[in-house]
Amino acid sequence: MRFFFIATLLFLTALSAQAQFLKSGNIRIYANAMVSSQLNAEMARQYGITRSASRALLHVVVREGTPGKDKTLPATITAVAIRKNGERSNINMQLTKEGQDVYYLGELNIAKNEAVNFEILTQVGQQKPMRMTFMQEFFSQ
Repeated sequence: MRFFFIATLLFLTALSAQAQFLKSGNIRIYANAMVSSQLNAEMARQYGITRSASRALLHVVVREGTPGKDKTLPATITAVAIRKNGERSNINMQLTKEGQDVYYLGELNIAKNEAVNFEILTQVGQQKPMRMTFMQEFFSQ
C-alpha cells in the first residue's frame, strides 16, 4: 500500500506541478502540494485527508543514502503557507508511518486557482535545519 500511496502522490504531482527537491550532503528532501480532491476516496479515508477542491495537501519526505538504497528519516517539519496578500498560515504536518518508512502530510484551505508560497523548515536530529521554499498554483474546477 505504501508504494501505491507514494506512487499516486508522485503521479498526481507530475500532472499538476513538479515535486520540489533539496539536497544537503547525503540527505534529500522532497516536497509537493496538490488539490486534495485529486486523491481517490479510499486513499483519502485511509490517511484521514479531506478531499475537496478548496483543500490542498502538502507532502514532505526526507531520505538518506544512495537513491534506490536509501531510507526515509524522521525529522521535525515546520511548514508555512504564504498567501498573495502576505498572510501566513502554519500547516500542521502529521507524521505518517508505513512499515519502516515515514513521511509527513499537512492540509490547508485554498481559494479557487490560488497561488501559494510554501516555506518548509526541516531538521533531522541535531543537524542544521534545511530551508526549502516553492510556489504552487492550485487549479480546480
